[in-house]
Amino acid sequence: MSPVAARDPGSDKTKRHTINDVARLAGVSKKTVSRVINESPFVKEETRKA
Repeated sequence: MSPVAARDPGSDKTKRHTINDVARLAGVSKKTVSRVINESPFVKEETRKA
């Protein structure tokens, strides 16, 4: 059995990431992630790239 076939449905490959996940990984607040998603003009370009 190949490693790909051995993955179960609960593995990271099928996990849906949340705003909380993105904020934690980027080191910003949930509100900042929301502002980036919604293209708010109040977010610095350098923050968008984080």
